[in-house]
Amino acid sequence: MYVSSFYVRGNNDLAFELEEYLSSLGYYRASSFEKADLIVNVGYLGAVMKLLLKKVYKRIPVIINVTANGEYIIPLTREKSGGSFLSQIIAEKTGGEVVLTSRSSLMGVYSPEEFAWLNGLYFVNGSGMKRVYKTLEEKGELSVYYEGVKLKFPKGYSVAEDIEEADLVVNVFDRRKPSLYAYTFAIGIMVSEDVPERVIQASTELTAKSLGLYHERLTKRFVFKGNDPVLCEDMLRIRGFKVLLKGTKRAKGVHTCLGIQLRGLQPVLG
Repeated sequence: MYVSSFYVRGNNDLAFELEEYLSSLGYYRASSFEKADLIVNVGYLGAVMKLLLKKVYKRIPVIINVTANGEYIIPLTREKSGGSFLSQIIAEKTGGEVVLTSRSSLMGVYSPEEFAWLNGLYFVNGSGMKRVYKTLEEKGELSVYYEGVKLKFPKGYSVAEDIEEADLVVNVFDRRKPSLYAYTFAIGIMVSEDVPERVIQASTELTAKSLGLYHERLTKRFVFKGNDPVLCEDMLRIRGFKVLLKGTKRAKGVHTCLGIQLRGLQPVLG
């Protein structure tokens, strides 16, 4: 029940001060976090959760903690890889506040991983990521060179007209810079009656929002007659898509499902 050893994880002045403070109180410094009774993490919460959970999971899931009254929503793992977006989705339901701890969130900008999530991208080359993060911290902005895909540019991101000026490149491979390619997404739309196009468009945007994805990245659209949400999913599967969001009613007479193509990943143009 009681503790006698500690491990402080962090690389700033506060981490050092806490380490000295706990030692001065008589606690033993553990040589590693595995041997500590008390672990104090200073900074990004997801990093220490990853260290702990990688011994349990082959692939660490997004873990989000919600206080009992729904007032605070805290992504404990993978904050920069979906956790922040999914926490916001939960917060819209509870009316609570999302608590983020990554360095980029403290700056009020998206991390490169969050930019990738928003735009449906995946990294094929992480070369130079430390340099990119340093640029983001110093300038508060990253430039992106891209070809053949529609992207959303949130605060802190701008278009690079020349690949040499870019911090990140999309749909172009560059050994010197972090390179990202675009996933192919598809939305299945089941309509049971005559539905105005504006309703279908609103349902499409709502579906993308449910994943934290920019709706323009739903480049494949399949519309079917009917009201069977399972059939919606089957129609995506037979076309080679993995279903991410099951068939769900989005509006009167409209069900949608969302899928991603994972086989044969390559640059997607269009």
